[in-house]
Amino acid sequence: MGSFFSKQVQRRKAIRTQKKLLHNLKEKDCTISLAMGTRIDIRVQEDGRVCHGILVSYKVDVVINDVKKFLSETQSEIILLEIRTEFGHEDPPEFDKYLEDQLGEFLIHQDDYVFNKTVAELLPKRVICVWKPRKSPQPKHGSPLWSAGYLKDNWIDTDLPETKFESNMKHLSEQPP
Repeated sequence: MGSFFSKQVQRRKAIRTQKKLLHNLKEKDCTISLAMGTRIDIRVQEDGRVCHGILVSYKVDVVINDVKKFLSETQSEIILLEIRTEFGHEDPPEFDKYLEDQLGEFLIHQDDYVFNKTVAELLPKRVICVWKPRKSPQPKHGSPLWSAGYLKDNWIDTDLPETKFESNMKHLSEQPP
């Protein structure tokens, strides 16, 4: 029993440490990522709050508003926005409809031929939004949202952000340059 208790204490300490490290994640992180041209990867839980494992922060509206603000301040940047339901959580109800309502005018519909077009041919549509629900139906071909089949990932199912980070670094190191 002492060994089990020791492991629980170690896990709680690891979680507490990771919470402290990630506590300062605020709205500005999305804006910085957009400006740097990176893919935005958001995890949500059933109440529509952004989360990562056990860490819960602001409503996803903050991210969507940042995306819309960025789009209003730029003219031809394309955003790859990946939103998924976090491991261990339920899909937010009707979340696909929420995304379509919020980003509809900017969404590039799911279409294999998109990747053969120039940015000029896609404009004014500028967001490829991949919605990866856990239990809700995946977006269908031709939908304003893209299905999980278009992005390959190697995420592991765990609630410890550091474990996910280490796994991602391992998979990235195995990729060809």
